[in-house]
Amino acid sequence: MTHSIDVASIDREQFAVVEDPNGHDEVLIVARRGKYSYDARERLLRALLVTRSGEVLSTGYPKFDNYGESPEIDAAFDRAFALGRATFREKIDGTLIIADVIRGEVRLRTRGRPGVEWERDAFEALLAREHPDLRERLAREPLIREHSVLIECTLVERPLVLRYDRSKLTFVGLVHKQRIEPVIDVAVEEAVAARLGLEIAPLVTVRSPEELQEVQRAKGREGLVARFRDGDGPDARTLMLKLKSLDFFRLHGLRARLNESRVRQIAIILDLREEDDFLRMTAKYGLDWEAAQMALPFLAPLVAKKREALALFEALKALVEPALGDRKESAKPAYVRRLREVMASDPRFAHKMWFYAGIEWFVRPERARMVLDSNLFDETMVRIQEWSTDPDRYVRALIEAPSERVADEA
Repeated sequence: MTHSIDVASIDREQFAVVEDPNGHDEVLIVARRGKYSYDARERLLRALLVTRSGEVLSTGYPKFDNYGESPEIDAAFDRAFALGRATFREKIDGTLIIADVIRGEVRLRTRGRPGVEWERDAFEALLAREHPDLRERLAREPLIREHSVLIECTLVERPLVLRYDRSKLTFVGLVHKQRIEPVIDVAVEEAVAARLGLEIAPLVTVRSPEELQEVQRAKGREGLVARFRDGDGPDARTLMLKLKSLDFFRLHGLRARLNESRVRQIAIILDLREEDDFLRMTAKYGLDWEAAQMALPFLAPLVAKKREALALFEALKALVEPALGDRKESAKPAYVRRLREVMASDPRFAHKMWFYAGIEWFVRPERARMVLDSNLFDETMVRIQEWSTDPDRYVRALIEAPSERVADEA
């Protein structure tokens, strides 16, 4: 299937759509910060440079998931893996460089820019030192007219999550521009890498779930990219899936400055009730799926504890509501007597927390949840009240604040 992008129909709330300021017939499409959920059409838009009429000039990989993000893609991978039809390459923790020939000239760009602006001097120095003829080789590459060439750039002086022992460029793949589909033919990939004079991301042999788990437990590597087709027919999709190492998740979580204390405070500020809410509500601050996975071990017991407490509070309110009256001061003595009776007769409500929460529900209902959070998570009411004045600012401060532990452990 070939794709022509309907530029006018793109949701500008979800994607930035930027025309070339120099008047060239180019439109850069970039997912906005905080976007974490993609439908099938949006997956194609993640890293595109197109003409105004929608012809694709340059594309990175379509958005592809981590194992565990999409049950549908996970199931397709499981089927292909069981049949021995998946191939695996090492995932490189670098910055993606997309190479094309546009208007007869070689163009190198990063995913969110029309050129290479990230660490430009270091990147150009690496090119001059290690690959002085790369642009000429790209211009001669026979597949570059119909495909974008994808290269990962890793710089020793600018590590992302993992630290490599030398700066280098690594060929990682091709994407067909009209189909916006990755090429997963190993022989084709290796031939292109050889013509360009680039190392290629290593092919990894994985024959069983046990071997896959062993790879994921290895330290010092990001993980694997699985590549496979979902079926046999001409319309079968070519798919990719990230299988991150446990070590990468650990280091990524540290880079995201998430620890148990910060996750607990974020959960309180955002009033998280479900684990899945964490990524949805923190994506706008720059957290991604990997960081959310690092938070889950801390988050799961917190939300379970809160759900249980909120369910009990609903039960308590049902028992004392008949004495609530009109919430005027004259009704308060009868309400307090009823609250004490319930606490004395029902062991579920013996803790003093229920008295304080029950009183707040009578006087200032909006503060009752704060009382529960204060008691459940050992935070002061003063601090929780302060957080409630500007949740956005406090969550951002928690996520962006420096952490000595990041530097020490990374």
